[in-house]
Amino acid sequence: MSGRRASGFVVESLDGQVQLVLPTLTECSDLPQNREELPTPDIAIRYNHLKEMADNLSPLDPDCKIMLLIGMDMTEAHHVLEQIIGPRNALFAQKLPLGWVVIGNTYLCGIHTPDDVTAYLTHLAPDTSAIFERTVQNDKSILSIEDRQFLTLMKTYLQKDKDGNWCSPLPFRTPRRRLPNNRAMVLHGAQSLEKIFHTDPLEQEHIIAFMQKEYRQECETLQASLTLLENVKIRRLNTSISIRDA
Repeated sequence: MSGRRASGFVVESLDGQVQLVLPTLTECSDLPQNREELPTPDIAIRYNHLKEMADNLSPLDPDCKIMLLIGMDMTEAHHVLEQIIGPRNALFAQKLPLGWVVIGNTYLCGIHTPDDVTAYLTHLAPDTSAIFERTVQNDKSILSIEDRQFLTLMKTYLQKDKDGNWCSPLPFRTPRRRLPNNRAMVLHGAQSLEKIFHTDPLEQEHIIAFMQKEYRQECETLQASLTLLENVKIRRLNTSISIRDA
């Protein structure tokens, strides 16, 4: 699409109240002439929330030619001065400097929609043959940025210590989020507990008995775990000795 270019033109609203200087115009011999989606008073008056602004729309003039398309390069023409919205998914109206527009499916109740859609080709890539071509990489998962950082960290700093254990730096996330200093809260709790001990000896006995019971259970659980671990080590040692003797 090509054409002559011209500047110095002005567009005016129908009431003559607003005039806007147009940017450089490009001549085109094939402008879309689709009038089926143009909002008219007959359309707006059928919606309760648009009835009040229906008179601001002009009736459709079949003899009027569409000779100018105003694009986004003229932002002043798209300033929203007023807006009327309605129920969800309903049409809504906006007052622009050059007049009112209705945005949405202007066909009544969504019926009698056209069978054809007007579209204009604006750009074509030089080679589109590989756009829809499938390769072995299509289903391959892509690592996130954090995944790649983690792998780099592991490759750089992961190592074995003298006991044969793998060691890695912690924490993984940087910068590390510092926990708040709760010393004041802990001190306040300890002082409150000490005050209870001095004022209520019976409560002190109950608390001490409860804590001793909890500690005793934890110690028994820990001792059982250590005993089980020691038995496992002995079995492994005996198995190793038996294999060597054999």
